[in-house]
Amino acid sequence: MAPVRSYTNWNSRTTDEEEQIEPYRKYFFICEGANTETWYFKKLIDIRKKA
Repeated sequence: MAPVRSYTNWNSRTTDEEEQIEPYRKYFFICEGANTETWYFKKLIDIRKKA
């Protein structure tokens, strides 16, 4: 059998250079106190609107 003379990039994928998609994430917010909970959630809503 003749030796292999063609060299390829067998250890890389064509999709390696594409932007990766982040998987779904779960966030848990634990708040204590009736006064601060509303402030936390209002700020989260504001930040989400900006994003």
